[in-house]
Amino acid sequence: MSNIATQMNVLLDRFIKSPTKDQQVAFNKLLNGFLQPTNKDNHIYMLTGSAGTGKTTIIEALVGIISYLNDCIENGLPLDIDSQKKKINIFLTATTGRAARMLENRCKFSACTIHKLIYTLDENKSEVSRNNVKWYYKIADAITDPYSVIFIDESSMISSLNPAEDNVIFGSGNLIDDILTFGTNAKIVFVGDPYQLPPINETKTLALDPELFEMKYFYPVQFIELKEPVRFSKFSGIYQLAYQIRDNILSNEQTNLNIEENSNVTIYDNVDDLLNQHISTLKRDPTSPIIMIAYTNNVVSTLNKKIRNTLLKNNKKLLNNNEYVMVTRNNYLYDLMNGEIVQIVSVENECKKIEHLRFRKVKLQYGEDIEDEMKCMVLENTLEPNFTYTFQDELLILSFIFEKIQKEHPDLLNNKKLLMYKLQTDPYLNALRLKYAYAITCHKAQGGEWDEVSIVTESILYHSRQPSDFVNKWLYTAITRAKSNVNLLRRPTRPVDFIDELNFDIHYKMGKFIPRFYTGYIHVKDMKLWTAKSGVDYVSIDSDEILLIQENNIKCDMPDSLPCYAFCKNGRIIRWQKDIDEYNVE
Repeated sequence: MSNIATQMNVLLDRFIKSPTKDQQVAFNKLLNGFLQPTNKDNHIYMLTGSAGTGKTTIIEALVGIISYLNDCIENGLPLDIDSQKKKINIFLTATTGRAARMLENRCKFSACTIHKLIYTLDENKSEVSRNNVKWYYKIADAITDPYSVIFIDESSMISSLNPAEDNVIFGSGNLIDDILTFGTNAKIVFVGDPYQLPPINETKTLALDPELFEMKYFYPVQFIELKEPVRFSKFSGIYQLAYQIRDNILSNEQTNLNIEENSNVTIYDNVDDLLNQHISTLKRDPTSPIIMIAYTNNVVSTLNKKIRNTLLKNNKKLLNNNEYVMVTRNNYLYDLMNGEIVQIVSVENECKKIEHLRFRKVKLQYGEDIEDEMKCMVLENTLEPNFTYTFQDELLILSFIFEKIQKEHPDLLNNKKLLMYKLQTDPYLNALRLKYAYAITCHKAQGGEWDEVSIVTESILYHSRQPSDFVNKWLYTAITRAKSNVNLLRRPTRPVDFIDELNFDIHYKMGKFIPRFYTGYIHVKDMKLWTAKSGVDYVSIDSDEILLIQENNIKCDMPDSLPCYAFCKNGRIIRWQKDIDEYNVE
């Protein structure tokens, strides 16, 4: 072993007690690259590994050691690594605010979202007027120091696209392209779990796939994979289940969840028992760090409604102390990103109205410490099940703001820079948009950890038109959100498990009747309404746009341009499918 390698291992032992062989290899490879100026061969790193293999621990050790070496250089102290001559700049980031705060707490080093690091407001291009506000963010000045390192945690969530919001445009529209432009002279370390779900609408995670990355960008990737578990005991039920699914992902086999209970994995026979257990925990302690995860927004909405109705009983308020809510739109005033879960600490009685829009001030907690509290304005309407924020709502708020400016500070109307600042900090225009978060989808759960996770597996998950490994990655992602306990269903639940009085045969309202033993595809382009009569035991919902279940009616509103078919078996609707090439009867 070289002298420098020995010195590195001595440093590593200061930060990690009994590091695994994987961790030693990863640490030495990364730190050795960081000590050199950036070149094509040490520009891109991927630090990967399944849950609990110590990825964050490696980052923590590297940040600690680099900070120590920088202090030695700054203060003229002798160095523990002979070749180290230059200070190394560290940029610690993650894909979500929640993940960035967790990383900052672990590393005791300032962290932010990747968007906050690489983008800055383009004041010249941004548009502000009484009728429209559009914010353009350009790529910030590129890093020039070749002794710089950018860590990007939770990189499995990095999309190759950078979808525009209603009124916010980022850079080129491609997040990875923009990261590379900003970090041209830096080492970029993508850190994440390749077995988690890929970004929405993508089948692969480009930021953690070295072959795809090299094919697209022509940079050699320094790939490091941690395989030895350090967070979970090998006897842990969570470990055994997660690694069983990981192995199935690697072998492309379907996961069978027929597992035995143990000290930290509990199996429930039905969704009601699972739900009641979850509610009982919240009744004992409303601040319990627990979550329910489901596949579809429909089931998530139903679970949230049931939990709130049980916990709050006759309380009709939309916001109450201790409620868990999720931010549904990036908010740059409060630095809370889409998908972040916060807890309401207190709610003010006063409600400000702009026509039908209702605004209320709340104090919320966005981290684990009491210091992680702040006062925010909330658009209360967004918690209503049938409310959709529209451009007309935006115009109402803008009209209110501009009238106020006209009265109080008319000079701002002729000063674009000051006007932009006023709009960026206006509490009404930047009011948080929320929805309840006792239960959330698996994509929204990524990047988060809870002591206990209850997972509602839905039958449609197994029938969805997704890549072959999607179910395994969904289950793996959901299970690895848990730190201590996982609650699972013995069998996947069905939509009818959540709908009272829907055990009926289905008849076509306009007089057509599906024979009880008919099997095949039926075109539903002209269908308007199905009514319940007797005996349906299985209905699967592919999307809210295709099928809506309301009380005892099953409504299907299909645009003419989107062919849709109902697959029937023994006279019962089994699932809806799109874009079938031809009429098919089995």
